[in-house]
Amino acid sequence: MIEAIEGDIKAAIFEVSTPSLGTGMEIAHAYLRPRMGLSLIPVLALYEKDFWPNKLSTMIKGISKETVPQFTLKEYTNLEDGKKIINEFLSGLLC
Repeated sequence: MIEAIEGDIKAAIFEVSTPSLGTGMEIAHAYLRPRMGLSLIPVLALYEKDFWPNKLSTMIKGISKETVPQFTLKEYTNLEDGKKIINEFLSGLLC
């Protein structure tokens, strides 16, 4: 996945309901692309409401719009809600 994230992509979407070191590394690569000489891309992270008792991993909680303006965190309640959020995110890229 790191190779894909460092490739010619226009955006990145992650599901972060369950903490994962691998996903955390992929997210970091996505929002740190400019430090590697790559273009800035929007990053969407989704998590299912009440899926994990602690809500979100510490890493995800620590990312703010102030420090990473291209990062968006959205909560969803069901599959249809998640699809809607992804569609809105992708539609925003086309504008």
